[in-house]
Amino acid sequence: MATAASTAKSPPSLGNLVRLQALSPLELPTHPLLELHAASSADISRLADPPSRPALRTFLSTLLAEALHFADTAIPATFTSKGSKSAAPSAAKVELLTRSIPAAALASATSPVPRPLSFAAAARRPAAESWFARRSRHVNRMGPGTANWVEFDHGLRLEHSEKERLYTPAVYDSYRVLDWDKEILADGLPPVFRAQGFDGVDARVYEMCHRLPWPLRPRCFSVLVVTARTVPGGAGGTGPGREGLLVVQVPIDLSTLKEALYSNGRNAVEGLDGLKGKRVVSGVYTSVERALVTGGGEVEWVMGTASDAKGWLPMWAQKLGVPGAVVKDVGLFVGWVGRNRKGGS
Repeated sequence: MATAASTAKSPPSLGNLVRLQALSPLELPTHPLLELHAASSADISRLADPPSRPALRTFLSTLLAEALHFADTAIPATFTSKGSKSAAPSAAKVELLTRSIPAAALASATSPVPRPLSFAAAARRPAAESWFARRSRHVNRMGPGTANWVEFDHGLRLEHSEKERLYTPAVYDSYRVLDWDKEILADGLPPVFRAQGFDGVDARVYEMCHRLPWPLRPRCFSVLVVTARTVPGGAGGTGPGREGLLVVQVPIDLSTLKEALYSNGRNAVEGLDGLKGKRVVSGVYTSVERALVTGGGEVEWVMGTASDAKGWLPMWAQKLGVPGAVVKDVGLFVGWVGRNRKGGS
């Protein structure tokens, strides 16, 4: 039996879904648009038999549990604090944390949901990941420099990607490729998720497009976005146990999916106006976002992310810019909430 001391020294286990390596569309649950997607010869050639898709229930339950574990356990236990900074107009200080996860640790990550395609070739084995996280605590009320729980929930969980575009000046498009809204209801999954401690589960695929300073081309990130409320309890007392929200984003390779807009270059071929018609560089990012009301009545907001903008932007330069952007997002969100409040929307 492990003692308390030995358990404390053991780092939390890693899953293989919340990773920077993009998932193949063939590794996603069944969806009408995905069934029309023909696997590329490169995908199929890696395996003697094409893999079966994961069940929607298993995939989403696994991804939510992995994300919750990362936010509630891994970030507090394994990330290193780099001090706190201001993020005006937010009144709350923002603590910055970092962690580098070596490739060897990622290679041993396990999950009930396998990744036979994206991890099949040796060249595609997960590389080391550089994570940046932040943590802030906000007075739970409507007022200057802060927001109440309802405003956090509406702004971060509901239509997450659309709201991110509204409060982030660098994001010029949030294009929804597909969603599993009908499938979640048709499979009768809401009560199943509720028994696990998750409510209002949504799963959608977006292309999030960011403008970068000249001469860099815009970046587009294709992500599966899963959001949920976390509620007390859960089957056998194993659920999240604290009311709050959870948002997890994982990268998807949409380069061969015709329903995508940016990842396959369709935006440029169709000649969309302005920035939306420009060729983009496809980057990758993954993130976990968690907010909850603390015992002291504050709203704690935690976010962790790893990313690679690709192209000619070297990783050392990206690492210099990400910490400031991660902290700045708190001020952008709180400022956006305040403006909406004044406008009565």
